[in-house]
Amino acid sequence: MTNEPFTIRVTRDGEITYPYGCTNSYEVQRIIENKLNQRYVERCEAEHKRQLKPVPTRAEESHVLDNKKRQQHHEDLAIVKAYLTQKTWKDRIQYLAKLGYQYSGSNKTIERKLQQRIEDLTQSGEWSKLVEEVES
Repeated sequence: MTNEPFTIRVTRDGEITYPYGCTNSYEVQRIIENKLNQRYVERCEAEHKRQLKPVPTRAEESHVLDNKKRQQHHEDLAIVKAYLTQKTWKDRIQYLAKLGYQYSGSNKTIERKLQQRIEDLTQSGEWSKLVEEVES
């Protein structure tokens, strides 16, 4: 069974050309039904595998959420330290890259994202807490 599309061509004279390996419309129909059945079986198997995955418990979800918050806090600390110790945005981005923080886009795009992040931290009041933590 190939993955080629099945095309049945009919000329104006009524001559029918079937796909390779087929001599009549019943064989074409059988091949198409086999393909559809195979797709159905694959979908059913994928759904079955998905359903077998265990549902995370509240403790596991809480643990994942705590890890994300901790990672976010560490990244915020790194941004604050980069802002306080490095003079240019290029140096700040390089400093963050050395710490393992990778951002997608050009330097200007990254600069805008980081500036927005700094503004958000300032408006939320977190900036001063992070500066104290970095300086201590």
